[in-house]
Amino acid sequence: MKDDNIIFDIDPNTLDKEWVNQPKLYGLHAIQLADARKEFEEAKANLEIVEAELDKKIRIAPEKYGLEKLTESAIKTCVVAHSKRKEANGVVIETRHAMDVLAALVAALDHRKRALEKLVDLRLADYFSEPKNKTRNGKSVDDMIEESVSRKGQYKPKKKKRKKDE
Repeated sequence: MKDDNIIFDIDPNTLDKEWVNQPKLYGLHAIQLADARKEFEEAKANLEIVEAELDKKIRIAPEKYGLEKLTESAIKTCVVAHSKRKEANGVVIETRHAMDVLAALVAALDHRKRALEKLVDLRLADYFSEPKNKTRNGKSVDDMIEESVSRKGQYKPKKKKRKKDE
């Protein structure tokens, strides 16, 4: 997961490359998430096995675990406090964390896809285009403003001198 910043960086000037890269990024992280889910499920199953084995051992020899009276709550407390169970539970916690981090990255890739879609929409709407001096019928914005003001009688532009054709 060293290059995960690529998920958050989008260059609006290379949208074609960003789109080509998107499925690769998504596929890579989705596979990693699937692997992390598998590891998590295996860790959970292992925790259950450790708890069952400890429960059985405690029932067979309660005195070995410091229990004078064998009750369900005493057995459960002894299982939870045992170092093997703590270790197996730690593995479950670590694998859940890894799975959650990868799930967040896959969700970020979904957001990235939507961001790319919106950037393409903006590009198609000329959001990133340069302002143009000409607007309608080849007239510049300045000419249209001058014309509009002069029609209202507020401003009379100077006539442009034309060079005589020779």
